[in-house]
Amino acid sequence: MAQNFDDLPELWEWKEIAEVFDVRDGTHDSPKYQDEGYPLITSKNLGVEGLHFKKVKFISEVDYEAINKRSKVDKGDMLFAMIGTIGNPTIIDIEPSFAIKNVALFKPKSDLATMQHLKYVLQSPRVLSKMLGEAKGATQKFVGLTYLRKFRIPLPPKAEQERIVAKLDALFSRIDKAIAHLKHTHSQSKALSKASSNLCFDQLDSTKAELGTIVDFKNGYAFKSKDFCDSGVPVLRISNIQKGGIDYGRMTYVPDNTINDKTEQFYVEPNEIVIAMSGATTGKIAMNDTGKRLLQNQRVGRFIIKCETLRNFVFLFLETKVEENLQQALGAAQPNLSTKQIKELQIPLPPLAEQQKIVAKLDALSAKCRALETATSQQLERLESLKASLLDTAFKGKL
Repeated sequence: MAQNFDDLPELWEWKEIAEVFDVRDGTHDSPKYQDEGYPLITSKNLGVEGLHFKKVKFISEVDYEAINKRSKVDKGDMLFAMIGTIGNPTIIDIEPSFAIKNVALFKPKSDLATMQHLKYVLQSPRVLSKMLGEAKGATQKFVGLTYLRKFRIPLPPKAEQERIVAKLDALFSRIDKAIAHLKHTHSQSKALSKASSNLCFDQLDSTKAELGTIVDFKNGYAFKSKDFCDSGVPVLRISNIQKGGIDYGRMTYVPDNTINDKTEQFYVEPNEIVIAMSGATTGKIAMNDTGKRLLQNQRVGRFIIKCETLRNFVFLFLETKVEENLQQALGAAQPNLSTKQIKELQIPLPPLAEQQKIVAKLDALSAKCRALETATSQQLERLESLKASLLDTAFKGKL
């Protein structure tokens, strides 16, 4: 099972992980979950930034103790996601009081290797690429315990491991600080755009009108799920409505022969505004930016506005002042919007010339923010690529 590395430097050698680490995994059973108790950590709780307890499930003390008889996690051990998102090696730096399921557990076994060195090896793009390529499973990829035990890693002498780890720690610390700064800049840019839009509408001193009195609003058609297919006429569903735009990659379709006089009226034209009226995306506003006509499924609302200036003004208002407020006000796990609620929304209605000025001002601000966000995203990608390059260099013995 030789990895795709160049020849190892002098005094380095290949070692199966099980030669230098005790490799176990968590329970494969599904214990009964409860509202409180001991957390059961799965691969979903291992992220790029380490261990987290978001959406964690809880088990009883009896199940916790039973699982920990074979896979007790101690401080200094390392966890590794074996199923789904393979990877994210995480060294535990707290006194753990949780159990694990379908997660690999690495424990110190030999003085020949350090846990920090193993973590960096398992983060290496070459190693991860090999594991993903050899992973089993059609719908959900996984690597087994035997595979991990036999997986071979490059192992330099202990002193060289410590030197490499210290160098990577220092470099990664600087890179991570730069990444954190860029992410803060990214979030500040979005906050500035949002605050400016809010201020712009808050300062309007004009008569308000109910939305339903100035635009036409129509609900979608209840297409039958059995008619959905992989090609044909695209159907816009609530799950396709994301902030500001349409997720066309997840579109579903109905056959061409589905279109008739009854369904013809449910086309969303390019640049028309839509809103999700139920489900997880309730209150999300989007412009049909696909350049295509899309059939409007049930629970998708459509604003029919012929005047381009008014359409853009309404879109910016809905996106700025309504979307977030609607989601907060509805609050339920599966909220629903009614046609009546939407038509009764109060919207300021300044003269057309003032609408044009507001749209132009907010569009210009949005363009600047998007340019900043694009530049920030590109810099983030370069920094992540730099980390990958450093790992590659390190395990060629050239760091």
